[in-house]
Amino acid sequence: MLRRGGLRFLHRKLGFFGLIGSTLVFIFYTLTILPPIDVKIRRKVIPIEPILNLSQSDFIGNSDQLPAFEEHYFNLTASNFLSSGRAIPDTRPPRCRTKEYVLNAKKNVSVIVAFHNEAKSALLRTISSVINRTPPDLLHEIILIDDFSRNELNANILVNIPKTKLYRNAEREGLIRSRKIGALKASAEYIVFLDSHCEVNVGWIEPLIDRLSYNPGALYKATSTNLKAGFDWSLRFKWIPRSDEELQTNHDETSSFASPTVYGGIFLISRMWFHQLGGFSSDLEIWGGESLEISLKAWMCGGQVEIAPCSRVGHVFRKKHPYDFPHGSTHTFLRNSKLIAENWLEEYKHFFYFARPNAQGIKIKGNTDVGILKEKLQCRTFSWYLQTVFHEL
Repeated sequence: MLRRGGLRFLHRKLGFFGLIGSTLVFIFYTLTILPPIDVKIRRKVIPIEPILNLSQSDFIGNSDQLPAFEEHYFNLTASNFLSSGRAIPDTRPPRCRTKEYVLNAKKNVSVIVAFHNEAKSALLRTISSVINRTPPDLLHEIILIDDFSRNELNANILVNIPKTKLYRNAEREGLIRSRKIGALKASAEYIVFLDSHCEVNVGWIEPLIDRLSYNPGALYKATSTNLKAGFDWSLRFKWIPRSDEELQTNHDETSSFASPTVYGGIFLISRMWFHQLGGFSSDLEIWGGESLEISLKAWMCGGQVEIAPCSRVGHVFRKKHPYDFPHGSTHTFLRNSKLIAENWLEEYKHFFYFARPNAQGIKIKGNTDVGILKEKLQCRTFSWYLQTVFHEL
């Protein structure tokens, strides 16, 4: 009897330790092998008290010695007069102010700002607006890429701004490659590209993250207008009014809407998806065409492009580039446009050459990487893009 009782006790003891062991194995498997569970939360835009209002005098220097317009092609005197942490009007549609957004508790953003000889006050105001109007739990870092500027910046001020990292190119790379460098240095789940002369508005990031939580393969654009972005056969940007059918289908002023392209360089995208698309082409020089190229990649290779009307970002538009192009701005933009036409327009590229006959004489190298990318991602044709996305062209 004692022997049988001892065996039963031993079996129970072994079963108890076996249960503990299997539980520990399950916990280890869950923590180390299974992918983390995305925890999504719903919340409205949280009011944020400004935490950054730097004195600009040490950063800018003596403004009396600076040209008012010629160097940057905007009113530098007025820019230097404005506070870096100034209050700006809330320009969102009224219903955006009470809308709840779905956010992922574990995913935040890296904001990438590339600049070359930028006005110091404009750059500082861009950074301050991001710090002051982005919830701390959603902002992972601000990555500044100084593209070999000649106007020396006070790096000590920039690197001491919370969550801000500054990198300087050893030589001039151009805006396009500088942004790609910034994306390679980013470590957040999402990346946002901003120009260096912007101001983000209240609640600018939540609508973008909300849409990306539903569709991680999309590219979402902040806006200052409710028009779509497109292009003509010369591959120059143009605004496109939304059709009556589109407005009737999507009449909610807070809802995002599809756009053939993004305009400017202000958009949010999954970092992983950006790299899967190949990022911005390294063959593109300095500035011009990169927004069109990434838009075509997104649409044709399994994603889409949307504009979020609740995400408002102000941008200084200039009639002329304040920096130089090694081969001239006209030649550089035409060369970049030809690369895009050859890589993505397929049998429709003859329309581009009809609109830009001077492009025929520009020599470019063939790029086998584009063909590999199209095969890998099973990209659709440009004909599909015209029929499905941009039938107005």
